Amino acid sequence: IDHVIPRRLGGPHTWQNLVAACSACNRRKGGKSPSEANMQLRRQPFEPKATATYRFGRHLNHNHEWLQFIDGW
Repeated sequence: IDHVIPRRLGGPHTWQNLVAACSACNRRKGGKSPSEANMQLRRQPFEPKATATYRFGRHLNHNHEWLQFIDGW
């Protein structure tokens, strides 16, 4: 996970400023902005949709009966 605009340059810790990056690209970019690193985003960052598993997955250890409803959602 990489901040598009680094935190040290005032970039926020939000979905719109976070992207998945391989370790090589993350090291190449470092603490620079994409333009400083001569890199372009493949697509604009966005907040992912919250799936049922994401929302309720932490409760499944104690509520196994919920799984049948969550899997089909």
